[in-house]
Amino acid sequence: MQHRLLGTPAGQVWPVVVVGAGPAGLVAATSLARSGIRVLLVAKAAPSTHPKATVASLRSMELFRSWGLADRIIQGGNDVDWRMLLTSTLAAASSGQLVEVGLPSVTESAALSPTRPWAVPQDHLEAVLLAELCRRPSARVELGGVVTDVRPRPDGVRIVVRDNDSGRVRGLAARYLVAADGAYSAVRTALGIAAPASPAQEATATAVVHAPLWDLLGEHRFGIYGTQTPIRGTFLPAGPNDRWVVGFHEPTGLPVRDPDRMAELIRAAAGVPDLPVRIGPIKDFGFVAALAERFRSGPVFLVGDAAHRVTPRGGTGMNMAIAGAANLAWKLAWVLRGWAPASLLDTYESERRPVARHNIARSLDPLGSRRSVADEVRVDLAGRIPHHWLPTEPGEISTLDLIGDGLTRLVSRDDLAARARPTAGPPVRSRRVDPVTAAALGADRPGGLLVRPDGLPVDHPVARLLPVGAVA
Repeated sequence: MQHRLLGTPAGQVWPVVVVGAGPAGLVAATSLARSGIRVLLVAKAAPSTHPKATVASLRSMELFRSWGLADRIIQGGNDVDWRMLLTSTLAAASSGQLVEVGLPSVTESAALSPTRPWAVPQDHLEAVLLAELCRRPSARVELGGVVTDVRPRPDGVRIVVRDNDSGRVRGLAARYLVAADGAYSAVRTALGIAAPASPAQEATATAVVHAPLWDLLGEHRFGIYGTQTPIRGTFLPAGPNDRWVVGFHEPTGLPVRDPDRMAELIRAAAGVPDLPVRIGPIKDFGFVAALAERFRSGPVFLVGDAAHRVTPRGGTGMNMAIAGAANLAWKLAWVLRGWAPASLLDTYESERRPVARHNIARSLDPLGSRRSVADEVRVDLAGRIPHHWLPTEPGEISTLDLIGDGLTRLVSRDDLAARARPTAGPPVRSRRVDPVTAAALGADRPGGLLVRPDGLPVDHPVARLLPVGAVA
């Protein structure tokens, strides 16, 4: 991996610089690099070794599947039923109560997607994405740098970076900057963009724990467990070898930060007084939500927690960051390739802000973890075309597999509109589907159905910003 590559040639202008190596920054940079766009990722440190988030949603897994990364990601996760089990202790799991958490089951996922949500710890996901980014020839990664100043200009942006080890300060020039540097974003602060936060509802501390809980739970394998003994606790599977993220809510409101107290509470919540427990890193989490007043300042865009912050309820934070970064990245790639006008970039905020508002409101609801699949999966899928299996000579593929990095025209018959070639804008590739599938997709009309790289039909509001010849 390239880590401290600090010598940028004088006068070089990067098409895109990404600040931050969390899920949002890694997805944005990887998506751009996959499109052949030269991208520099700068981050103050290597990705975290704390699991933090533990769920990759249906849409997130669809993205990683399309990149050929799903198997690697799954290897570091857990195969669970995505419901929450409420129980007095883990030993009493058989008498617990199951609650929907807004994520589809295996059966429901099979009807919706070629993949399904997976219990994946964030640190494993970040490691997979970083390795993928580092192998891309158009990408460069610099870890150990802190952004100290950002200055938008008419032709791009100037960034000042300080090396953590040497203290050396240097400038970078970029056409666009993607700020994925977290809830306390230095870039957002430098731009003077406010992000009003909600009052803190509560505080908790979560520990990385190794304990033989799967043997105790047996067939009751779920994505989240809520226990009541001796106080309210949360258990989240976080990778192989009985690795867990565990948090407790003390009646005093003070987080449990003492490892001995944490181990004592885990044994009580498990219902096994002599349970062997190994406590790893403990991390504080505040139940606070925030929304930046705007997601853009000229050539600078905020993504992930820099743009919107949610509480842990609902598990939407990481997945919203992934979806937002992917949304912005394909639009930046189109503009930089000359496939679309710069005004296309305005649709990043108009499309993603409503999702952020929805997820923030959910996360501030004390019962926000409890949601029906019908209510939440539509938010996650965000309007992409339906999945249907299609027979091909090598084997079945999903309708989602037909989508390319330009426009994709799905058709059921040959007609003049389908054969038309755009005179400007992104390339259009026609893909034929059977009449039944075409009818299900709405592609049985003259000209078929035009689809964006993210799977949304092009009659989405962004279509108004595409060159006329591209959608003829």
